[in-house]
Amino acid sequence: MQDAVTRLDRAMRHSNAIARRWLFPQLEGASNPAQTLSHSPWDPSTLDATLNEEQMSAAIAIASRSHTIPYLISGPPGTGKTKTLVASILSILQVNPHAHIIACAPSNPAADTIVSRLIPRMNANQLLRLNPPNRTFAEVPDDVLRYCHVEGDAFGLPCYAKLMAFQVVVTTCQDAEILIRARATNLDTMATELAHGELFHPDQPLNILPHWTHLLVDEAGQASEPEIAIPLSVLLPPPTSLTSISDPVVVLCGDVHQLGPRVLSVAARTGELDVSLLERLFERPVYASHPMSRTSIRHRRANGASGASGAPGPPPFCDLVRNYRSLPEILMIPSTLFYEDTLVPAARDVGHLAWEGLPNPAMPIAFLGCDSEENWIEEGASWYNLGEIRMVVETVGSLLGNVPDLRQEQIAIITPWREQVWRLRAALRKATFFKVDVGNVENYQGREFRVTILSTVRGSKRFIQSDHQANMGVIFERKRFNVAITRAKDLLVIIGNAACLSLDPFWNQFLQFCLRNGLYKGPETGIKDTGACMSRLEIEMRMRNESDLDEEKNLTIANAVASLALETR
Repeated sequence: MQDAVTRLDRAMRHSNAIARRWLFPQLEGASNPAQTLSHSPWDPSTLDATLNEEQMSAAIAIASRSHTIPYLISGPPGTGKTKTLVASILSILQVNPHAHIIACAPSNPAADTIVSRLIPRMNANQLLRLNPPNRTFAEVPDDVLRYCHVEGDAFGLPCYAKLMAFQVVVTTCQDAEILIRARATNLDTMATELAHGELFHPDQPLNILPHWTHLLVDEAGQASEPEIAIPLSVLLPPPTSLTSISDPVVVLCGDVHQLGPRVLSVAARTGELDVSLLERLFERPVYASHPMSRTSIRHRRANGASGASGAPGPPPFCDLVRNYRSLPEILMIPSTLFYEDTLVPAARDVGHLAWEGLPNPAMPIAFLGCDSEENWIEEGASWYNLGEIRMVVETVGSLLGNVPDLRQEQIAIITPWREQVWRLRAALRKATFFKVDVGNVENYQGREFRVTILSTVRGSKRFIQSDHQANMGVIFERKRFNVAITRAKDLLVIIGNAACLSLDPFWNQFLQFCLRNGLYKGPETGIKDTGACMSRLEIEMRMRNESDLDEEKNLTIANAVASLALETR
């Protein structure tokens, strides 16, 4: 990893324009007017018919080399990020059958998922799942295993000629180091070709093109910048007179509002190594200030404008907005808190559960207040809350006893503390709920369940600051909070101490949402509803039910609409 960072740093110091465009992109030169689709006849209508408008536009932009800077795909939970990335890979190969693509992800399961999605369209001579020798066969899904190269009783590397013949090589960001050690980088191959050309044909002009034409990284928001430096250094060509049409294409796909790189070192976090390259790039003006960014769209909508005027060419990013996971009510808070109020409900296989425990039967969210205090376990320095454990077990029993088609494996119990996980598992086993899934928040990114129950654990205010300093818990941890509340398809249940949680402005807005919609049941909170974080989805729902509202709630809606209209003026 350090060597990869050094390579990119050396490229920057030697005025490698491509490295600078990848790491510090600017508006000038972002679009690629010389782009061409002349490699092969291509009809975009042959794309996957199930792609939505945003997914299709991303695949077309990537395949047509519309930009010389990294193309970013922002995908909130349940919007089909990996589907978009896989469609882009297939589109690239359709436009240019001679392309050679590296597809990466921070983790092995995410990389295996890419391969599984590509298998129906690619054979084992076109697609390679590259693994390190120390990965066991048992870790690899059966359908992926036949796309791996095996030597004896371990994974290996194909011979050089076979390796370079694959159209798509899928690996983790860190395991891309295998290609560097094999001297299979663009720097190596192009330097070799240049040396041979100058030796045998010194009087002829050379047209040296990079072997690896594209890098696509899925779940890029979870990878640290040094991690992504590894596959970037594989793709990096030497500082030659390449035209932009030959520059390798970089695509980063992920969500900067979900969990980022896991960095334990306080010094490293102080140095912002817990900020992914995807997040850092999205903050640069070429992306953040573009007229088609989420923020710009929200501002125009608030000001009553209909379209983007004077847009500087096609955007070098795609914001996915259609959520195929959750009921609309579950999206209301994350949409407005994290995604500029742009999420569009599009889930089909969801429905309201007829559960008697819902404070408001019309909405699939329940906040069950609990005022019991947490307990500390010295071994492992972790926390648990016996009152919340009892409430979780009672809630699971009530759900399974009253919702006929609900199965144990469709329920997830999420909690931020390891000791709470262990004690919840023991309590659920004792109640014969053996198949209910229990884990901490990090275990659930990228997963979904019909029902999720979040046990927040923290019951006293005196430890909240130390939690935040240690990057633990779900209070003042907005990304962990976002992941926790966006796993549910049909029902979201929160069990926690409202007084503690309300200190966090994100949780405070969530609690206001629960209180004004009758979703809270428990001790008095003392929280005042300001209506300041009422999403477009919530306003639309309330306007449909306007006749059922009292005068005070109608006033809250009016204030929210006014706030939405004036928020950027």
